[in-house]
Amino acid sequence: MLKVVLADVPMAHLKGEAVTESPNLGILYIISYVRRRLKNVEFHYLEPLLSLEEHLAEVEKLKPDVYCTSITTQKKALGYETIQKVKQLVPNLLVMAGGAHPTVDPADVREQAEPVFLGLFQELRNEKNLSVEISRRGQSKTLSYEIR
Repeated sequence: MLKVVLADVPMAHLKGEAVTESPNLGILYIISYVRRRLKNVEFHYLEPLLSLEEHLAEVEKLKPDVYCTSITTQKKALGYETIQKVKQLVPNLLVMAGGAHPTVDPADVREQAEPVFLGLFQELRNEKNLSVEISRRGQSKTLSYEIR
């Protein structure tokens, strides 16, 4: 079974601010959409009210195949730090990062992102290995991941 963590950046230190008091609608839409259409994928949502230590403990306990996170511009340093520490815990982890847009415009997520995530998780569930080609500024790099 494919194990996926979708997470907000851990921000327990901001407890009481709106960002920590409500779940990320974009992440919840994606989980709901894929869960209805695809079996054998286990989802876990890590809310922003966790501390970095609690967040990392959950990741270490879950040992996911895929880690998806939502990062805002204001919290990008914390997001990068979180991703680095998550990768130290689970070195061969496939990491995907997105932003705050889905919470502002959830209809756009339903229209664009949900089918993309569904397709990705279908492929990951069915394959033991995944190769992803990334192109940036005319240079290409292929990354390979083994699914446990």
